[in-house]
Amino acid sequence: MSEIISESVAVGADIAKLAVMPNSLEDVHRLLEVTLHADATVCTLAMGEKGRYSRVVAPLYGSVMTYGYVGKATAPGQLRVDELRHILNVI
Repeated sequence: MSEIISESVAVGADIAKLAVMPNSLEDVHRLLEVTLHADATVCTLAMGEKGRYSRVVAPLYGSVMTYGYVGKATAPGQLRVDELRHILNVI
């Protein structure tokens, strides 16, 4: 994952985005660890039920943005914008 971020920056990305479909919570934790130690500006998230919470906690690890939906989810595990905003305000 770190290599993907490095390659994104090398080809000119201002923000390296990394969205993954985890098979386990350990996969999500690895993504958060990569986020924490990234040497670039990143947007990271894990999709699906296993990754759902990453959409809220990844900003605490250094991800500069997250995604929510209005109307209908466009990716598995997305939270509605109002839910996301509420949770982030509580944190």
